[in-house]
Amino acid sequence: RLLSAIPDNVLIARIAADEFALVLPGKMCTESLISLFDDLTDELKKLFIVGGQDVMLSMSTGLARYPHDADNVEQILNCATQAMY
Repeated sequence: RLLSAIPDNVLIARIAADEFALVLPGKMCTESLISLFDDLTDELKKLFIVGGQDVMLSMSTGLARYPHDADNVEQILNCATQAMY
């Protein structure tokens, strides 16, 4: 579901068991970013059925921009994590 909700030009990476990072190419305006995160949230709110059981998911998001917030990968991930919390 996550893959179906993001544009083809967006890279998605699994960072930890329940953490993912999206790498968006170029510059996106704030409204486009908010729209993308809203679409992701809406997609993940949909009910999953796993082994006959209803499963609901939630999502927390944090946003960091290169080079505005950080100038390397470690710092940008740290900034996004801080923004999420």
